[in-house]
Amino acid sequence: MEYRNKRLTVNGQAVKDLPDGSYDYLEQGLAMIHNDQFKETLARASRY
Repeated sequence: MEYRNKRLTVNGQAVKDLPDGSYDYLEQGLAMIHNDQFKETLARASRY
């Protein structure tokens, strides 16, 4: 598992992500910060 280029990867495969809204906040009273949020979901795999 690693976080590369702002993407979560597991065993070399990128984990799918879906947009999940945004978050805005005021930082130190001077700058408005906007962050897009994403939901990452790991696929379930059968193991034998």
